Amino acid sequence: KDAKGMFIGFNEAYEKAFGIDSHNLLGKTVLDLAYLPIEDRHQYHSEDTKVIAQNLSLQREQELVLSDGLIHHTLYSVNAFQTSNGKPGGLIGIFVDITEQKNIQAALADAMTQLEKTQKEVELSHKATKDSIEYASLIQHSMIPSNAIFHNYFKDYCVIWHPKDIVGGDIYFIEEFQDGNELLLMMMDCTGHGVPGAFVTMLVKAIERQIIATIRHKNESISPAKILGLFNRNIKQFLNQHDRKSINNTGFDGAIVLYNKE
Repeated sequence: KDAKGMFIGFNEAYEKAFGIDSHNLLGKTVLDLAYLPIEDRHQYHSEDTKVIAQNLSLQREQELVLSDGLIHHTLYSVNAFQTSNGKPGGLIGIFVDITEQKNIQAALADAMTQLEKTQKEVELSHKATKDSIEYASLIQHSMIPSNAIFHNYFKDYCVIWHPKDIVGGDIYFIEEFQDGNELLLMMMDCTGHGVPGAFVTMLVKAIERQIIATIRHKNESISPAKILGLFNRNIKQFLNQHDRKSINNTGFDGAIVLYNKE
């Protein structure tokens, strides 16, 4: 365009894209572009005049219907130029079809939205699982004997119970017999860590209560070896490990100590 904003030349790509014969537009302004809404023509002409007068550069994105009848996203860049004596000479404008880039951006935005939604769902699921496991940890903690019982048997003692995860497969039990003269200490390292190990400790605890209840009810003498045998038998029965086809090999490594004050 010249200093007055009149068209003075087009390239073939512009003619092909917009489906026009540039000869019909030479000497005219953007106000004469019938394919643009009237309000847009006035806005663009005002911008062109400002760019030329102040020797500016301008970029704007706009949607245009091209010769294929489809709406295209375009990036329009205009740069003013001056004459050799420093006066406004006009401007050069370039249209770039950025429809594909816009579609990619929209697809990426949709993907990011879906990713954020999925991430929130995962976070909520993770929180629910973690809350559940932390509550299970309270249950497992409640099975741990009070350290106060050690006062009755030892001048000095130290107990460390620190699961690898929130819950774990390590557990110990303490039982007193003979009016506090005898102490039975059972320490088990169950198969697995985390939740699987914690499940086994619950099973072991159930078996332990059954064994201790039988000993007290029958007033039997305490045999660590016999107790380990009962554990072994009961776990195999509970988990159907007597079947040779069983794929379950769950159990524990354990030690049982019977301490008598006398």
